[in-house]
Amino acid sequence: MNRKTGLVAFVLLLGSGNLSSFAGEHPGTISQVTVFQDRAEIVRTLETTLDHGIQAVTVTGLPPHIDRNSVRINASGPAGLKIAGLDITRKYHSETQKETIRDLEIRLQEAQDRLKTLENEALLVKSQQEFFQSIRAMAARGAQEELSGKPVSVADYQAAATYAFDGLAGSLSREQTNEIARRGIQKEITKLQNELRQLQSQNTRESLEAGLSFLVTLKGLYQIELSYQLHGASWYPVYDARFDPGTEKLEWTYGANVVQRTGEDWKGVKIILSTARPELGAGAPELNPWVLGIREPVVYEKKERARMHSGYDKAADEEMAGEGLAMETSAVPPAAAQPMESIVASFGSSLHFEIPNRWSIPGDGTLKRVTISTHDFTTATSYRSTPKLSPHAYLTAKVINGSDRPFLPGEVRSFNGTEYVGSSRIEVIVPGEEFDLALGTDDRIKVEREETERHRESAGLFQDKVRYRFGYRIKLENRLDHDAFLTLRDQVPVSHDERIGILDLKTNPKSSAPDSQGLIEWDLTLKPDEKRDVILSFIVEYPDKMDVFGL
Repeated sequence: MNRKTGLVAFVLLLGSGNLSSFAGEHPGTISQVTVFQDRAEIVRTLETTLDHGIQAVTVTGLPPHIDRNSVRINASGPAGLKIAGLDITRKYHSETQKETIRDLEIRLQEAQDRLKTLENEALLVKSQQEFFQSIRAMAARGAQEELSGKPVSVADYQAAATYAFDGLAGSLSREQTNEIARRGIQKEITKLQNELRQLQSQNTRESLEAGLSFLVTLKGLYQIELSYQLHGASWYPVYDARFDPGTEKLEWTYGANVVQRTGEDWKGVKIILSTARPELGAGAPELNPWVLGIREPVVYEKKERARMHSGYDKAADEEMAGEGLAMETSAVPPAAAQPMESIVASFGSSLHFEIPNRWSIPGDGTLKRVTISTHDFTTATSYRSTPKLSPHAYLTAKVINGSDRPFLPGEVRSFNGTEYVGSSRIEVIVPGEEFDLALGTDDRIKVEREETERHRESAGLFQDKVRYRFGYRIKLENRLDHDAFLTLRDQVPVSHDERIGILDLKTNPKSSAPDSQGLIEWDLTLKPDEKRDVILSFIVEYPDKMDVFGL
């Protein structure tokens, strides 16, 4: 139907007198949620039969804090449907809702009263138990008195003992029954408190209603979608990396933690995670004029006028000075606005992850973890060790992102076999990019560093210099049944004074040259059961009278 035909149909409907027929109220069902970094877009769907003419449908129970500018309508069904209008109105609590809250408060108070009664009864039971314990003790003392020849009959002893034991058994039984009842009431109280808190957190005193108007030319069943955005929801990436030491395969789980406090529960909904940034706006920010001006000496003029009054008024002088200062400050040119940057700007567009299956996420801030995708990667493993800081070899896997999607910045939980070895963090990793994954220590690679030399001696022609000799031995052993590739790291001092020299650096086997931070590395291959020593030595020389720190 073109625009002209639609206008004719609209005029004919007006002439027929079939105006604004009410098709009913529908809360709709939340069917899809798109979660951004600071908000969510909600899609509510409903089905209703619309007659021909102008039909009005009201969608009820919308949160009161939605972004009204983001509300959109979509409808499908028999041909000839036109969206005629949208009106958002605010609605306050109905009496039924108020009664529901009052009923919850009454039930909660009754449950708390019952709990208090049981707590008082528990105190009474404890007192009874103490009484029966005292009777039992008296009966025992009576038996001793009987044995000593005092006139205590056996019947008296038996009666006292029976009374004490029966009473104590009954009291213990009542205590157990009381405890079971108290646990049940406590669960009831917790449930009622949660229900009441949820109603209060949802700001149920008010809600919004969306009045929808449609121009219908063909009666039938229509599907209507109402979408809107609101704050209070976010997500961030998380990863699980499970390394299989037998196959050296890596199972990579790309997940996300989703949390929302929008005030409405999402039950069995389709979840889409988006990296779009709607809070940045649709266009680039505009620069305001950068204005330059001349400051006028207004402060001194106002002070002079103040002094012209009879007497010198210090308060007036300070007030004038303050006014002048404020006027001077306002003349400072405004700073240019700085654009915000997005962590995914380098990809050129936002990413959308449609999560398989349907999920339920409560609106009370409960953290929900969802899975975006899983991947199996082939790795190349090696070891790294810095024995000066830690006498361990750390297994590292080189991994290539072989998926078709980037991995966003987030925390990685690493598992070596079934053992959790710790967490680390990755930055953006694009498809095809290689990255390192730490997999914890491996005790089958033995590393031990010992100091073999450290002494001071005089040097120079007239012994006006001091030399410190340092020597270290690093003992390595491979107890694996295969070759181990090891990157070993150590360091030599770095001098920021030309009078302090680092001399006669020797390494065996040969290491890399020290970098600007004094770090050196060995790339070694250890055969199975191989033992090897790595030697490092150097000299630090400086003038005798110089006080050197760091040695």
